[in-house]
Amino acid sequence: MKYFRLAGTNGAEVEENVKSVLAGGLVVGWTADVAVVLWRRMLGALGDINAIEDPEIHAQVLEYLCDLMDLLIKVRSSFSVC
Repeated sequence: MKYFRLAGTNGAEVEENVKSVLAGGLVVGWTADVAVVLWRRMLGALGDINAIEDPEIHAQVLEYLCDLMDLLIKVRSSFSVC
């Protein structure tokens, strides 16, 4: 995993198992745990999509989530090119 920088250091010493600031560590930037928290918060902002009573709106929300997941998979696969 690539880390951007460690808070409070010059980046000369980077350990293998460092944690993000969000998890109480020193790594600043995008890490896997930060991405998971952001994803869960975004889904939480949608609320319970199963409580949507109108089937057309429910289908639109699910279709959007599928499209978003496809986009994220494409982004992830493009990182392997670099």
